[in-house]
Amino acid sequence: MLELDTLRLFLRSNGRLRRRETTKRANGVPQTHRGIRLMIGVSMLASTCFATSANAEILGYGRLFVNDYLGDGHDRWRSGSYAISQIRGRPSSVGLPSAAWEMIEIRLRSEIIAPRHLDGHGPFDRPYAGELSLGAHTHFKQGRAEYSLGADLVAVGKRTGVSSFQRFVHGALLGQDLEGFAPELSNALYPTFLGEMAMPIAISGQSRLRPFVEAEAGVETFVRAGLDIEFGGYCASELRIRDVSTGFRYRASPPCAETGLVSGLVGVDFAKVFGSKLLLADMSAEPKKFRARARIGVQFDSLATSVFYGITWLSKEFEGQADSQLVGAININLRF
Repeated sequence: MLELDTLRLFLRSNGRLRRRETTKRANGVPQTHRGIRLMIGVSMLASTCFATSANAEILGYGRLFVNDYLGDGHDRWRSGSYAISQIRGRPSSVGLPSAAWEMIEIRLRSEIIAPRHLDGHGPFDRPYAGELSLGAHTHFKQGRAEYSLGADLVAVGKRTGVSSFQRFVHGALLGQDLEGFAPELSNALYPTFLGEMAMPIAISGQSRLRPFVEAEAGVETFVRAGLDIEFGGYCASELRIRDVSTGFRYRASPPCAETGLVSGLVGVDFAKVFGSKLLLADMSAEPKKFRARARIGVQFDSLATSVFYGITWLSKEFEGQADSQLVGAININLRF
């Protein structure tokens, strides 16, 4: 599969993750090369045990690419991310199961969070944060309520290889020299727990309201409440995963028979932030207490192609941030 080949290529090319080095942070966990191996081992063990004990199969994959070049065209702050999800469960499953851990998602995700001046030549506003995370989540339904619960190990710092990858892309593809790179967060590994509860409300046909509440504790700590409006050809039995940075719910299972040609989504949410390991006071960057997001997206489905594009407005995340931003999200599937 394309997703597994991408993961293998990234891990092979990221040789720096296996070098012997130890770094300590006052706000993080003591780090060694074993940290990244631990991330991979925990996720593979969870997947293997689940598949053995529950006679599970791979039900589908989901992925979403996010970049601010697809939004307002600038290269700063929530600059870009890529998420891959593998879904495992019983082959007879239709829609969400009624119990936790009958369906499991293995999620690999990377993100670039950059200061306004990536080359470090302009005024400093926030530290560079390269994230790489791996985790397991479960999705289930009880009554009318839909739940998502799980945990990730989130690595930040140069050892992730994210900043080196961005330097390579800027040099090889854009012809930009980033020798004077912005200050970057030190290496750290943060266990992060995430949960969501939603209560879908059918409007008419395949349209519905989906109010939700969400909480995260770890690399960032917050509570969030929001509303998604799904309309057009959305199918309620499809599994969709909420993207961390944009809030979009990307498809992680094959489209069902009721999926229409065109469908749309509009959403908004508000968060109360209690802390962020990505914004440290000793680097003159403090998180704002409240955040907001607003998004709109459209999905096109045919027998051979599935395309999603959406755009999200993100409010200011930290004190001193010059402006809000727009980021775009895209997913293209070709079925053969």
